[in-house]
Amino acid sequence: MPINDKPRPKKGSIPRRWWTAPKGPETARQLFSWIRNIELVNWPRRYNNLLFYRYMTGRATNTAFNYAVGARPGSITSFYSRAQWTAPSFNALAMVDDVLANRIYSQRPFLQWCPDAGDFGQRVKAKKLTRWTDAAFHDMKLWPLVQQAGADARMYGTGYVLCDVGISKKIETRVVMDDEVIIDESQSNLKDNPKTLAIRTFEYVDDLIERFGHIDGAEAAIRNAPKVELGMYFGSDLDTSDLRVLALAWQLPSGKKPGRRVLAVDGFVFEDTKYERDHFPLARLRYKKLSGSWRGQGVAEQIVSLQRDIERQMAADWENMMRIAWPRILKPTGAQIPDGAFAAKSGGIIPYAGDREPKFISPEALGPESFRYLAGRIQMVKDRVGISDNAARTERQPGMSGVAIAKEAQLDDARHVELLLEVQDFVEQIGVLLVEAGVQAKPEVTLPGRTRQQIKWSDIGIDKSSFGRPKAFPMSSLSQDMARRQQQIDTWFAEGSISKQTKMRLEQVPDTDGFLDLVNAAINDVFGAIEHMVEENEFVPAEPFGDLDTALETAQSLYLQEKNEKTPQDRLDHILRYIAQLQEMIEERAKAQAPAAAPATFGVQPPAGPGPAPAAFPLPPAGAPAPTA
Repeated sequence: MPINDKPRPKKGSIPRRWWTAPKGPETARQLFSWIRNIELVNWPRRYNNLLFYRYMTGRATNTAFNYAVGARPGSITSFYSRAQWTAPSFNALAMVDDVLANRIYSQRPFLQWCPDAGDFGQRVKAKKLTRWTDAAFHDMKLWPLVQQAGADARMYGTGYVLCDVGISKKIETRVVMDDEVIIDESQSNLKDNPKTLAIRTFEYVDDLIERFGHIDGAEAAIRNAPKVELGMYFGSDLDTSDLRVLALAWQLPSGKKPGRRVLAVDGFVFEDTKYERDHFPLARLRYKKLSGSWRGQGVAEQIVSLQRDIERQMAADWENMMRIAWPRILKPTGAQIPDGAFAAKSGGIIPYAGDREPKFISPEALGPESFRYLAGRIQMVKDRVGISDNAARTERQPGMSGVAIAKEAQLDDARHVELLLEVQDFVEQIGVLLVEAGVQAKPEVTLPGRTRQQIKWSDIGIDKSSFGRPKAFPMSSLSQDMARRQQQIDTWFAEGSISKQTKMRLEQVPDTDGFLDLVNAAINDVFGAIEHMVEENEFVPAEPFGDLDTALETAQSLYLQEKNEKTPQDRLDHILRYIAQLQEMIEERAKAQAPAAAPATFGVQPPAGPGPAPAAFPLPPAGAPAPTA
């Protein structure tokens, strides 16, 4: 029987929770009743999020806040509709947001899967899984989603990325706004892992029909579902008749009882399945963790009071400039001078009884204490967020060396260790969700690079069993800053690692990463060959190019490492054969470099001439007379 053909429960037996409701329309009704109840108490938080959005962007509205699931209370309308807002003259929030975005949230850590020690099969799968995950991040364009989630975390306190297998049986990834997340905060007061969560979005009717119209009865149910209500929009010209609320909800398993996943509009369920994982398919990035709260605290919430103080001070300064700082003219009473003859008429003309000569007055409207107060408030914003004056500038101070820039970056990074760790943890969460979704969808992804490599899920050989945990590492220790790249080139040249010609070539385009790829190409070939032999059990012949001694030493070390990690003997034999080939190449090189032997002679040879006279031995001690013949 289809989901929505289930009979309605009898009167008096309607469950209080949607996750315990019988499958069918009643599940959708209970789900939306639960969403409305939570949204009702979240109106203040929604308005605060809108306020943070206004300050961070300078824009007055975001369409996501214009709508709601249920009708808003009259008290909300009367209270928030009177609020007035104008963009700040000096946006300190936007300033620190730009610095954090470039310094912290633009990082792209390398995600590596870490297997159990001593388990050869897990190690091979972990290496393949690492390549698949790296390809999936680029193929599914997840890095821009990570950066957008970072922007949401700074703005609202929490950013999310959804990674799940949808009704299309494909992996779906997208950024989820904090306003879209419906969660019972009372569960978070008990622990940081609530059992129930929903994502509600406002969708156009035609889009919903295009996605779910193939399900029996879905089109009519979508058209008949309740329309979207007005949220933080207090005008009367916004039409919501063509918008519906789509809810995707999860209930985590409890003991032996399985969880539940429901996709529905009000009154109709598109999908209702079991959910077996102990976490939501939602990676969460918090700017500042708060005890007893699922959501974090954003930078906007932390310094919005200082931002308002800066606005008030600047407004007062502007008023003083307008009222006091304009020039004034003291015009003697009875002077036969028309007002239009004064060039500064707009500044004001004051008649007075006194000297017969007009006087020009230019009062000082702002004293030094006003500038000190404003500069102090701006410095408090920087101190609260933890950014230096140089980091807040768009350009570096002239004359700063690469070393000085690197030291400054180290100080700023030390202040933001917590943020950096949170970003790494966020990327690790996405990696876990990707693999969990890969077990279901089994997609094929493309590894980027000079040669594009197709990676099939079937080649990895991972099912629902354990597949270890990922660990995020910095992508590269080399700086992406031009000044520090130049400093690196200068250091290499001073150490004698590169020639003058190479230094000049690199200075034209300071591609230090590309140069290191070229320098390490030979040794990377050794690693790649042995890695292939271990993973695929196929022999790869040694190459006669590069430093054969270094290649032999590397291959021997890798052999010992694989032996200690219990690699099967047939794969170790491939490495031994590889090492033997390198030894033969080294021996052949030694023979080719040995001096040629004297050619053989035939016949009677003349006697050899007298050789050099032998040296006197033993040598006389210093100062002794020379020996006589």
